[in-house]
Amino acid sequence: MLSDRYKILIVDDNEGNIAVLSEILGQLKQCEITSAITGSVALKQILKQEFNLIILDIKLPDIDGYDLARILKSHKRTIDIPIIFCSAIFTAEEWIKKGFELGAIDYLVKPIKEEQLLNKINYYIRLHEKQTGLMRELMCTNKELEKQNRAKSEFLANMSHEIRTPMNGVLGMAQLLQLTELSDEQKDFVEIIITSGKSLLKIINDILDFSKLEDGKVKLEAIEFSIKELVKETITPFVVEAKKKNLQVLYNVREEISDSLIGDSYRLMLILNNLLSNALKFTHVGSIQLDVSLLSRQGSSLLLQFVVRDTGIGIPPNKVDVIFEKFTQADSSTTKNFGGTGLGLAISKSLAAIMDGTIRVESQENSGSSFILEIPFGISPEHQELN
Repeated sequence: MLSDRYKILIVDDNEGNIAVLSEILGQLKQCEITSAITGSVALKQILKQEFNLIILDIKLPDIDGYDLARILKSHKRTIDIPIIFCSAIFTAEEWIKKGFELGAIDYLVKPIKEEQLLNKINYYIRLHEKQTGLMRELMCTNKELEKQNRAKSEFLANMSHEIRTPMNGVLGMAQLLQLTELSDEQKDFVEIIITSGKSLLKIINDILDFSKLEDGKVKLEAIEFSIKELVKETITPFVVEAKKKNLQVLYNVREEISDSLIGDSYRLMLILNNLLSNALKFTHVGSIQLDVSLLSRQGSSLLLQFVVRDTGIGIPPNKVDVIFEKFTQADSSTTKNFGGTGLGLAISKSLAAIMDGTIRVESQENSGSSFILEIPFGISPEHQELN
């Protein structure tokens, strides 16, 4: 929480010096003064509360001010606390230089002049006030952006539902129409309706899935399923589509994998569908292959690796790192030539992360791609002994 109070910690082994500094700084209404006479006490104070500034004597009874500053600057929580060194002994240029090298913002020589100290602290207070004001503005902006983002996601989800229902009706009627007596030309027209409808439904589903992920509304299931049946069921529709492009579709589930697993089979199918769909879309000659292997086993948990390989157009080296970003495709011409929203891989990466997994790609332009998905699953109790 942001505070209007400017909290200063004075670290000095001389209580008289602490009293003088406290009296001077007490003239500034924004200041809240805390003191410590040793480095160890100062560290305890810093762990208890946050300070805006530390005025640090160099000569202390336990650890010197330089060592204390080194400790503070080596930890993430305290690295940004401004430090002003002060000393009556270490006043040579080499000591002052050392103080600044350790990250101090100032170095005062005792006896400290009241006017000089007040001017410096006033300056730091004004900087703090500006920073606090900017942070509050940023927090307000972030809240407003989050509110707008939620509204956008709700709108997309609602619209996707509203469009998907009639779209399913159109597809259903078109498929019924295929069963009637039609001329060859009419069959072609109906096929175009169904193909276009399925493409539109895929886009709608992508938008709906993405809006759920953005809202954090995805809840994982832990159900028992057959990995072999899931892979077969997932890949079968792609075999049909691949034949139309004269492509070969291969798949293999290693024998050492327990067939009965526990996890979110629906989300796994969704990720594999996205990866296989991409492979089919960008492959014109050759094959698409899905391999499932066991990476490791720990107790009743298995870490599986799913590799979707293709012999397609590949990905340019400068695009490999961005293809998992939302609304991003490897090339600006990709949407024009191949269609799609650029959401499939972003959705897959988010789902993999939610399932405590990872996804990455290995690709060479014009030589195909391999998408590597690694996700942990449980083994059903009745199969644990067998494995």
